[in-house]
Amino acid sequence: MQARMSLTPFSLSSMSPGQHAMLLIAIDDLAPLGRLFGEVIIDEVIRESYQRLAKVSPHIGNLWQPHAQRFAITVPGMAEDGARELATAAQATLASAPIETSHGEVAITASIGCAVASNASLTTLGAAANDALIDALNSGINSIRVARSDREVERQRAHVLSAAQTALMSLGAGHVSIVYQPVVSALGEQRVAFHQCLARHIQTDGQTFTAREFLPKVARLGLSEMLDRQVLVLALDTLRQNPLARLAVHVLPTASEDQEWMAILRNAMRGCEGIADRLIVEIRERDISHETGRYRKFLKTLRETGACIGLTQFGSECLTFSQLSDLRPDMVKLDRRLTDGIASNQDAQILLDSLVAKADRLEMMVVADGISSKQDAHILAGLGVGYLQGYQFGEESTVLHPQHEPLQRLRRTA
Repeated sequence: MQARMSLTPFSLSSMSPGQHAMLLIAIDDLAPLGRLFGEVIIDEVIRESYQRLAKVSPHIGNLWQPHAQRFAITVPGMAEDGARELATAAQATLASAPIETSHGEVAITASIGCAVASNASLTTLGAAANDALIDALNSGINSIRVARSDREVERQRAHVLSAAQTALMSLGAGHVSIVYQPVVSALGEQRVAFHQCLARHIQTDGQTFTAREFLPKVARLGLSEMLDRQVLVLALDTLRQNPLARLAVHVLPTASEDQEWMAILRNAMRGCEGIADRLIVEIRERDISHETGRYRKFLKTLRETGACIGLTQFGSECLTFSQLSDLRPDMVKLDRRLTDGIASNQDAQILLDSLVAKADRLEMMVVADGISSKQDAHILAGLGVGYLQGYQFGEESTVLHPQHEPLQRLRRTA
């Protein structure tokens, strides 16, 4: 990306006594935009965003760019309430109208981290604002987070460092386990088709956290690859010990380019013939729809090993029929937001009917996740959903009880 001119931030030591504020601003979802249209469009969005922010800050502080895709506003004599108001004003200004680019109009939002402290150095204030920005980004688009005081600034820094050390030590010591949840056929005797592997993080004090509770921390600290490798190792060990078992593991986007993850799978294949045939690798539709090119090679390599490919949260992004036909997953798992309470949701039933028809045309097996009522299960089976997962059909368990699962292969025959 072409370098841009930026203003030099003034020294906080020259500010008037009292509290000082810093806002660190990031435009949401720039990476997918760049992957679709190239870095030129990012450059255009950043340039216009800078111009809009310049209208907010000239009389109250200094606007500058500490990073090519980040903006900072430093303000002397500003307390927490003022920082929040300024952040809200900055968000409103950025989102006031779509940005005209060479590829058409782009609507933007921004996440903002704020730090407010007394007599803090620029380095300390910037570090606290960066931590608050990370929290904002993890909270969803268009979020604002504030590190409120000198004590809060130090607490925030200590918390992040402690979290990093704990996560690294836990992953390094193998304090990750998996539990198993059955996925059953929707019709007949509801026999087990396969088991879903769900990651659990066990702390040194014995506390156990679900993937939903600890995954954001792992991703935030850049440890996704390490987690995916450990879950794969545990799943492969289970498959090796249980010749009747068939398991599904979910992978994060980083796995698509992780050569070590693939090496673990290939090494297991050498030591246990046919082990990959009983493995389903699941990827979120949202991830793959944003980076189809990145995943194409990964999916091709997976197919060569014999592993099945599953697409989760299906219906959340609505990949086109052409894209689905190109990617050819063996299985799709419907987005829970579509299946939850479907017995009383006619609109969801109509949408689901079209999604199942699309999957049927491409010979993909369809799974509904998170099913907790017999009524929902009955409607889903009637719509042509072949397999069901949820507490209605089995709790998560640390012990696997493999059954003589259906003889049909999950992998596509075409």
